[in-house]
Amino acid sequence: MNKKLLSLVLALVMVLGTFTSAFAATTTTETTDEKLGENVETVEKIVGKDNKIQYIIDKKFVEGYENGDYGYDKEIKRSEITKLIVFANGNKELAEKLQGSMKLYNDVDTAYWANGVISVGTTVPSSANGLAMLNGYPDGSFKPEKNVTYAELAKMLVVLVKEDLTADMMREANAKWATQWMSWAAQLGILDDVTVANSDAPANRADAFTMLYNALYKMQEFKRVPANEKIGVLSKLSRSELTLNQDSEQKYTITDDTVFVNLYGKKEISNTIKVKDITNPDYYYGSLVRVMYNDKKEVTHILELGNPEEMALGRDIQSVGKNSRWKGVADSTVSTGFNDINTLKDNIDKVDKTLGYASIAFKSGNVDVKEIVFHNVKNNDGKLLDSYALKVNDDTKVYVANPANDQMKEVKDIYEALRLIGFKDNYEVVPNVYAGFDAKSSKTPAYNPEYSGNTETAKVVVFNVVSKEASATLYRVLESSSSLGSAIVENTDGEKFDKEHFTSVGQFPYNYGDKFDVIKVRNGINEAVTTVLDHSDTDEYPIVEVVKVDGQDIDVKGTGGRYARINISGADVFTKKLALKEGTIIQVKAEEKGNPKNEVSIVSIKPEGTGASTWDLAGNIDKHFVSSNDREVQSVGILDYGNIGGIKSITTKLTDDSLGNIDDYRNAEFKISDENYAKFFNATDANPIGLIPFLEEYEQEIRDAKLDNLTERTIHLQFAVNRNTDSNSDLYYTASKFEVKVNNKWVPLADAVKEIKSHFEDKNAVIALIEALPVEDEVEIADKADIEDAREAYDALKNKDGIDIDKLIKAEEELERQEVALEKVIAYEDLKAANAEQSELDQAQNKAKDLIELIKNETVKEAYSNRIDL
Repeated sequence: MNKKLLSLVLALVMVLGTFTSAFAATTTTETTDEKLGENVETVEKIVGKDNKIQYIIDKKFVEGYENGDYGYDKEIKRSEITKLIVFANGNKELAEKLQGSMKLYNDVDTAYWANGVISVGTTVPSSANGLAMLNGYPDGSFKPEKNVTYAELAKMLVVLVKEDLTADMMREANAKWATQWMSWAAQLGILDDVTVANSDAPANRADAFTMLYNALYKMQEFKRVPANEKIGVLSKLSRSELTLNQDSEQKYTITDDTVFVNLYGKKEISNTIKVKDITNPDYYYGSLVRVMYNDKKEVTHILELGNPEEMALGRDIQSVGKNSRWKGVADSTVSTGFNDINTLKDNIDKVDKTLGYASIAFKSGNVDVKEIVFHNVKNNDGKLLDSYALKVNDDTKVYVANPANDQMKEVKDIYEALRLIGFKDNYEVVPNVYAGFDAKSSKTPAYNPEYSGNTETAKVVVFNVVSKEASATLYRVLESSSSLGSAIVENTDGEKFDKEHFTSVGQFPYNYGDKFDVIKVRNGINEAVTTVLDHSDTDEYPIVEVVKVDGQDIDVKGTGGRYARINISGADVFTKKLALKEGTIIQVKAEEKGNPKNEVSIVSIKPEGTGASTWDLAGNIDKHFVSSNDREVQSVGILDYGNIGGIKSITTKLTDDSLGNIDDYRNAEFKISDENYAKFFNATDANPIGLIPFLEEYEQEIRDAKLDNLTERTIHLQFAVNRNTDSNSDLYYTASKFEVKVNNKWVPLADAVKEIKSHFEDKNAVIALIEALPVEDEVEIADKADIEDAREAYDALKNKDGIDIDKLIKAEEELERQEVALEKVIAYEDLKAANAEQSELDQAQNKAKDLIELIKNETVKEAYSNRIDL
């Protein structure tokens, strides 16, 4: 790795060692700097040392000891003062995010409590002059536990507030230590109300608090700088710009102060380098990074988490265990070793399994991923594990990172990553993979799969072997090639280019294909142009109409009323400016014929205002996709059914208009399977009677239950329609996956009889329970169980129509009156037993009497009255 050791001179900064420091929640004035995107707080003018100290305390910069003492006469460590200075410079949030991520000094470990503030103080310059506030000592140390002197504190506060300070001025002042720094401090008012007899003596806390207030007042205001964060694969890096995931929407600005944090230096002194000093930025392409940036999208720090050669940084390669470097992302990582291959194509036999590898387990088929399993990795005990499995869910972030093939981006899921890996039929050996996850518990420090197996879920997975090449750029031709050189092309973002865009223009625009062709240009050199979608070849690249858009899944209609659902998650779409919606005409290139998810690699959307007949639906989608025509259809009523020559069918009364041409559907007549025919008309193992005979036999009960739509002629069905492939059948379509609408709920055909029957049977049972209840003036507390049973049964019934619950309501009301009265009677009895004052007894007796009067059951009323001596 390319690293640059920071020059080390001297530094300091503050906050009480055993104290807790934090920014004040409020100040006299708080505003927002629109230019900087920061919260700005104005500092009040305070007179007198004691008042200045109290200001620092009141604003919650510091808190005292448990006994309330602030230890004004005690000394202050360099680590303590650093924390306060960094907070005063507005970088508290950033310091918290960077805690433990950087090792800048040989005596400040990543686990040290002030690692974050020392890292920020060293790498983030003063907002007053752009100079670093911390530099450390020439031997590479920071000496965080050393007490800070008046001179050191004066220097740091001068750097914090002196706007005209330059690097040359700093060097000159350091050469004449510490006269110039003390002089500047006095001129800036930093030493007001502070008497310094010896500038090399340790500063006490009272003076430090006073000097801090003076510096803040000189600044007039202090800021809270937002620290935003983004994780992704580094795909572009220059002295001015950074791009993540090859996404034009994820571009960030690089400044002169942007710091790149990679592996620890060999001497364990520094692991940072200024981006402006990186001479080979493409070396870092493919690295998984955390990017810290402000609200202007200016990057302060780039933290490298992993890369294609070293896998997950912070742990040995080919291992699993805790990884503090990934703090804020995951607490543990697992990685394979490094196999020196970029693609599995023709290289599967070259994978050295002893270096570790990953395999993929599927829930069903080769589409839905269940887990990723790492093989031949070592745990904390040094034990070589045969396997270490991590579950995968919708929240797992998945990246591909192979600079060699120009694939560095976030993908939808592991299945899409495997598509790019290009090893579609065997996912048992995938090299060069790493993942971040949260360990099951601290009780398994050895990361033993016997304890944690199948309980931990991957939060991040990075694949570094990608076979599909993306180093070439795709363009769509808008104006055909001509000898006049007038060809115009556009990229997927809709940006248009002519010959001036390309490096070599000698051949442009010849051999660029025809209008609406999609071409591939390698590295912008037109000699490498190839056509990847020929607009005129609709047999190979069908033109279809969008019927429905469901995220990355698109339902399309082709010629002959054929339908298919295609997946565009990995496709290049021309262009992103054009909307994919119902009715849109598109031309597609299939990723692979017959692939299980019907993926396409290119989508070309018909440009707006284009009326060319070359965009008419064309081509056979059956040739490229699994086109089931499995479309959802709803119908009302069954007019007829048949069984001719062993071919069973039903004819529906009405259908929705999604079927298309009614002639093509033969008046809504559908072939159905023997199994579905039996469910409609015959007894089955699940039901002793078919649905249609059941509707006839129980017609009255169904009407009484107000299930009016459940007759043979009014039944609502929902089913899937598929083009009939049986050439011997006169029926064009087969219906399957039937559901029946029962009380506004769709239930499978096999469960329909049971569901309908339960409605009127349950309803009758509830009516019986309610009718069995006593009348209002006969209810006693002993009837409570019966009333509760009736209520529970009534509430459980989905259809409440037609049930008279007036008796239930009255019974419940009477019971409630009795229970409330009983509570007051018991309260009176308790007071009496406790020999309460007569006035209290009278009051309690009156409350009970009032409630007893509301009871309608005379027997209960008399019993309660007797208990309160009435």
